[in-house]
Amino acid sequence: VKRKQAKNVRKVLDIFEDLINQRLKTREGSCVDTNKDMLDAMLNISKDNEFMDKNMIQHLAHDLFVAGTDTTASTLEWAMTELVCNPEIMQKAKRELEQMIGCGVLLEESDISKLPYLQAIIKETLRLHPPVPFLLPRKAERNVDIGGYTIPKDAHVLINVWNIGRDPTIW
Repeated sequence: VKRKQAKNVRKVLDIFEDLINQRLKTREGSCVDTNKDMLDAMLNISKDNEFMDKNMIQHLAHDLFVAGTDTTASTLEWAMTELVCNPEIMQKAKRELEQMIGCGVLLEESDISKLPYLQAIIKETLRLHPPVPFLLPRKAERNVDIGGYTIPKDAHVLINVWNIGRDPTIW
């Protein structure tokens, strides 16, 4: 199973590599940077950022298109787990749904604004169980001191959103 999965991942990465190469070929000789889509944006960023090379763009595209569904499913699983572990919160959310939407009525996207408690549950789930523990890497534009540490210009910085979400001095 793992060998087959690795082969499929490789196929997807090859497809993204072909798309990137086609786009680079299309952009050859053009003085104007276009920003038609996310691929253009990533290619423009890669011009000024040696960390974001073609391989990184290929893997980011894979993560965005393939792993996106997994992160949504994971967030929903965590939300349900938290609700099962906190039955009083689940009951309050159920009451809000019944009062604002009604029993047996399909929820529509336009209904979400009427459900502040449910929105808070999702936000709390994302705080406690972020889909990814680190944000995308950042690059320091200048020397900066943060919390007694000096971050030198051009250093790559990873922000640990998982730790921030669980820090009692912040939350």
